Amino acid sequence: MSARRPFIRDVAIAPLLGTFLATGVTTVLVVRAYLAATGFPQVGNARDSIHIAHALWGGLLLAAALVIALALVPRRWRWVVAVAGGIGFGLFIDELGKFITEDVDYFFRPTPAIIYATFVVMYLTFRELSTHRPLSPVEALANAGTLVREATFRPLTASERDRAGAMLDRADQDHPLVTPLRAALGAAAPAAEEASGRIERIARAGVDRYRRLVHHRWFPGAVTSVALIATLISSVQVVGFTTGAWIFPEPSGDWLIRGIPLAAAALSAGLVCFGVGVIWHDRLMAYRAFDRALLINLLITQIFLFAHEEFWAAFGFVGTLALLVTVRLGIGAEKRRLATIG
Repeated sequence: MSARRPFIRDVAIAPLLGTFLATGVTTVLVVRAYLAATGFPQVGNARDSIHIAHALWGGLLLAAALVIALALVPRRWRWVVAVAGGIGFGLFIDELGKFITEDVDYFFRPTPAIIYATFVVMYLTFRELSTHRPLSPVEALANAGTLVREATFRPLTASERDRAGAMLDRADQDHPLVTPLRAALGAAAPAAEEASGRIERIARAGVDRYRRLVHHRWFPGAVTSVALIATLISSVQVVGFTTGAWIFPEPSGDWLIRGIPLAAAALSAGLVCFGVGVIWHDRLMAYRAFDRALLINLLITQIFLFAHEEFWAAFGFVGTLALLVTVRLGIGAEKRRLATIG
C-alpha cells in the first residue's frame, strides 16, 4: 500500500492562493489609505467606550468564506472564497497592532513591518506549495475526478473538458478509475465556451495576453529597463533610510540596522547589473539573476524600509511582487524555448 499523502493539491492552487494574497494586500493598502484620508473615523460611540473594529468585519468575511467552502460543491465558488477570505484576512491583520500591545495601539510602529513580513512568508509558502513539484499521477486523477463531478449539475466548457482530459492522461493509466472517468467525460454534455461568465472570460483573456508578452522580441529589453528603474528607486530609498534624508525619520544609531539593508541593496543592484550584462546572449541566466535580486529586495530590503517608512513601502512590495511574477514567467518561457531548440 502506498504511503498516505498529507494533502492533494488542486490544479488551480497557484491562481487561487495568489488571488487570496493579492486581495489581502490590496485590502490593507485600501483601508490604510481610506483611514488616513478621512482622519481615522470610528464606527461606534467613543464616549460609551464602544468601538466596532474593522477586524470584526474581517472575521465575519473569513467565516462567510469558510461556510461557502464547506457548504457549496461547485468549483467556481472557490474564487468567491479566495476573494472574501483575502479581504477578511486583510481587515483582520491590519489591526494587528491592537492585539500585540498592552495599550491596544493601532499605530504601533513595528506593525507595518510585521504585516509585511507575514505577507512575504505567505507568498513564499504559497509558491512552495504550487511550484515545488508538478502534480503527481494521484493528484492529476483527483483533479480530473473533481472536474467530471461538475458535469453532474452543469455542462463543462471546452477548456474544462480539455483540462480534465489532460489530467487523465497524466494519471496512472492502470488505476481502475481512469477508464470510467474518461467514459463519463466523453458522455458529459458539452457547453459552448461562451457560457462562461463575462468577468471570467475577460480575466482569462488578460492572463493569456500577459503570458504571450514574454515571447515578444522586445520583452527582455522591457524587463531590463523595469529592473533597472526598480533597483534605482530601491537604492534611493535605502540611502534615505541610512542617512535619514527625505521622508525618513532620523537614522538608527545601530550600524547593523543601517548596514543590513545597505548591503542587501548593493547585492541586489550587483545582480541586476550582472543580468543586464548577459541578457542579450544568455537570457535565462539574466532572468535568474533578476529573480535573485528581487527576492533579496523582497525578503531583506523592503522589511527594513517598512519598519521606518511604514505603508509607503507597501507600494514597493506590490511592485516587486509584480516584477517577480513577470520574471518567473520569463524564466518559464525561456526554458520552454531552450527545450524546443534542444
